[in-house]
Amino acid sequence: MKYRQNNSIEVAAAKASISRATAYRIKTDAHLPSQKQKARGRRRPDPLEHIFDAEVVPLLKAAPGIRCPSSDHLAQIGSQISGVSASSWG
Repeated sequence: MKYRQNNSIEVAAAKASISRATAYRIKTDAHLPSQKQKARGRRRPDPLEHIFDAEVVPLLKAAPGIRCPSSDHLAQIGSQISGVSASSWG
């Protein structure tokens, strides 16, 4: 950011046509994402992998239109089961 040599970060960002947030991010870490180290993978095996592959994947393949219920819907179901009002959940 050559504009930063003579201007504040806000002015330099405006002149460079980038957001202030991007300018501050560049100021703190000037490396390009392609130059950064990749994040480490899993540190331990997934304990639910065998369940997911054996049960969830076949379900999704059998019913491609299946969707995850919303939290409101889950609260409704929970209140029907327990008899507690969904509004009292907070």
